[in-house]
Amino acid sequence: MTKKFSINKLTVKFNGSYRDKKLADKLINKVETDAQQKGYDQMHILVVKYADKLISYYHKKGYELTGKEIPREADWLEQVKDEYKDKASFVEMRKSLTSN
Repeated sequence: MTKKFSINKLTVKFNGSYRDKKLADKLINKVETDAQQKGYDQMHILVVKYADKLISYYHKKGYELTGKEIPREADWLEQVKDEYKDKASFVEMRKSLTSN
């Protein structure tokens, strides 16, 4: 039975003097390790659909796109101009935490 751990409400942005210190890598590694120790065998994350750099970053860390797209909450979308509504969604990425 697959036991998946989802991160879908965590937003972390590093800027200024914190950049280039690999804090994002350390945070992701810690969350993955904790999830693995608790018996989860998959990680699922949501990434902004057109955030190509982030998608590429997670891909390098072993995450794959699942093909699932999740829209933002309706109240948030009301504030987005019509021309940007198609970009205001997430794509799901998944990584196996088990060594095959």
